[in-house]
Amino acid sequence: MQLLRDELPQLKQITYPKKGALVHRTIASEARLRFSPGIAEQPVEDLSSAAQAGTLLLGIEGEKGVEVPAGSKPGSSWIYFQYAPNTGGRLIVSHRHFLYGLWSLVSRDWADQDIARWANGEFLEPAFDGVLGFDGHYGFWRRFTLGYDPEAAMRETARMGCRYVAVNALPSPNAYEPGPVGEVYFRFYQYLPDIDQYVDTRLNHGIYPPEYLHANLHFLKEQTERAVRYGLTPGMQVANPRSAPEAFFQRYPYLRGPRIDHTFRAYEPRYTMTLGHPIVRWHYATLLEKLLKEVPDIGFLSTLINDSGSGFEYTESLYPGRNGGPYLVREWRSHEEIARRAAELVIKYYRGMRDAGRRVNPDFRILVGLNNIEEEKQIIYDGLDDGLDRLDRTQRDDSLHYGKDNDALEKKGSRLVSWVPAEGNPYILGVPSPYQTFKNLVREKEAGTSSMELDFDPPSSAPFDVNRSVARAYILGAGKDAEQIVETEAKAWAGSQHSAKLIALWKASDRIAANAPVWPLFGNQGFAWYRMWTRPLVPDIGKIPVSERAYYEDYILTHFNNPHNVDFKADCLWEIHTCEEMAEFLKRYDSATLPELEQLLKDTQAAVDGVDGAHHAYEVLNDLQQRLTAYYHYSRTLRNVAAWIVHVHGFLQSSESGEKECHEKALQAMIDNELENNRSLIEFCQSSSIHFMPIHERGEWMHDYGPNFVDGLRKKQTLMEAYRSHSPYIDPNYMWRLPHRDEVELAPDVDPEEFLKYL
Repeated sequence: MQLLRDELPQLKQITYPKKGALVHRTIASEARLRFSPGIAEQPVEDLSSAAQAGTLLLGIEGEKGVEVPAGSKPGSSWIYFQYAPNTGGRLIVSHRHFLYGLWSLVSRDWADQDIARWANGEFLEPAFDGVLGFDGHYGFWRRFTLGYDPEAAMRETARMGCRYVAVNALPSPNAYEPGPVGEVYFRFYQYLPDIDQYVDTRLNHGIYPPEYLHANLHFLKEQTERAVRYGLTPGMQVANPRSAPEAFFQRYPYLRGPRIDHTFRAYEPRYTMTLGHPIVRWHYATLLEKLLKEVPDIGFLSTLINDSGSGFEYTESLYPGRNGGPYLVREWRSHEEIARRAAELVIKYYRGMRDAGRRVNPDFRILVGLNNIEEEKQIIYDGLDDGLDRLDRTQRDDSLHYGKDNDALEKKGSRLVSWVPAEGNPYILGVPSPYQTFKNLVREKEAGTSSMELDFDPPSSAPFDVNRSVARAYILGAGKDAEQIVETEAKAWAGSQHSAKLIALWKASDRIAANAPVWPLFGNQGFAWYRMWTRPLVPDIGKIPVSERAYYEDYILTHFNNPHNVDFKADCLWEIHTCEEMAEFLKRYDSATLPELEQLLKDTQAAVDGVDGAHHAYEVLNDLQQRLTAYYHYSRTLRNVAAWIVHVHGFLQSSESGEKECHEKALQAMIDNELENNRSLIEFCQSSSIHFMPIHERGEWMHDYGPNFVDGLRKKQTLMEAYRSHSPYIDPNYMWRLPHRDEVELAPDVDPEEFLKYL
């Protein structure tokens, strides 16, 4: 039996079209590094007569001389590999973005198989055509986390068969968007940077320093080039249209559009330009066209609207409510008429942007996020057409997803871009959930989905992530059975002797992750935003002096008067979670999630102890044991947050002394639980050898903890021990408090007793 791994080093040359894609050169370079430095590159005009022994042909449908394999359908997605020692090999695909994925199958996954398998060629059909790979780091705020390798991340995105990747992270942690002293709103400008952070037009020239724009544009070009080297289509994830600095409106006061900021989080209003004026639509179209002339490989714009410093005028879901510039509405128009006009303006704007993009890149597309524009959504849907796609990330609409409305939009060229998580947890990295990942992908395939956003953990932070393996095999069409994919990976990482143990652990983790309570905000990015791990869980948080809470409140997504500072159930004017919901969460944690995790940790530790430290399975199992430990501490803290909500509010709502006493006892038990959890977490962090959560390498900021994370845990321990004995209390007038002198320099010197009587 001749193995593929023994044949690849015998290659004499890799041949590809002279005018072909850059990914050809990437594969050839990798082949020399991995198999033989003597492998030559041979660009040719025409591939049709280049086949010969010792040669591997790389090609993409449409390149000169690329022969489409029998069985492929016109316009379909396919990958094809053929190899025989006497004729050489062919590695060809229907689309550029599949080529590196196929190469990874050939060079890694299939390396231990007999070359006879490919004598007559093997034809596979990828499950999806347009996957936007999103590892939560690349092109986003977490690019600066410890251990993150952007090159490995881009390589993995291509290896998984993804087509698109966002590349518009800023080269510095902070955007050029200062705010008033004490305000947190500027922190929303650290991610999803809009087009005006890279180029300008005659309208806004000079608003941003040229050095700032140049540095951002240069970095964008670097990241774009990296994506193209792997055959990917780079693009931008933006909050758009974004607010403009006040200096712009001082220059052009008549172009002031809607106020878009979250009014409880902002100390000064933020405004976008009024899209009702054609010069503003010209400005945005010109920005995009100018950007694409600088970086023509940018292929898409993915938008988040009415959130994070962006918004469309007169749409109802703007945080301050319907408002905008003078060019769209008139007096006495009805609510429905305003909604219609607002929606029509959104469509006009997007069409103008799409057309501007296509003047440079004919394949340019805009992915429209309509999750925060509910009232106008249907009107906008009706107006979408070719190249204006719909994101389905946060508010999945199954009636549209599977229904006739979606079919009608697809016929007009508007794709539905679904969302699939290939993660066991949105915060703890590398939690195995391979069967849930497979189930989610199958659901989308059966629904007829062709495009999706795929969330996964980066390889440099989670090197043994079976979720990525499952997603990759299914996307590329190389695996249609979850058990088979999982078994293959387990044997590759742990060997036949230990693979059964590893699979059993993965299955248990998958089951726990699938059934654990889901916290849409506090368990996801809000776990860091609201400092869930480092803030003290005590019955009366308000008893802790502000100065002693500063270690976490300096970075938290709240202001001095946000009720969330003293009430885990609230945020701004919202009730995030009800007591009834938290009681159900608490029950699920105590009856299933935590006991099952405790047993899984014992089983995992036993598996680690049963493997020789020199065996390669030891590293895999030890890595898993640490990730599950982190997941356990994370789950236990959330369990205790749920207990805090249930019992603090239960105490305050109870009129019976017996009920109050029960709630107080439960709170003290919760505090004991969290103190023990926190002590154990500190010990774990000091001994852990992996990156199990995002840690900002340059220091703490709102989006992530920093290298001082353990210091925060120690301070939490001290404060919980010092303030655990106070009676449960939440100041009902917290929102009306004024800042302390050490919080805001010009805080008014007025005793609350003087003004609270006016409530």
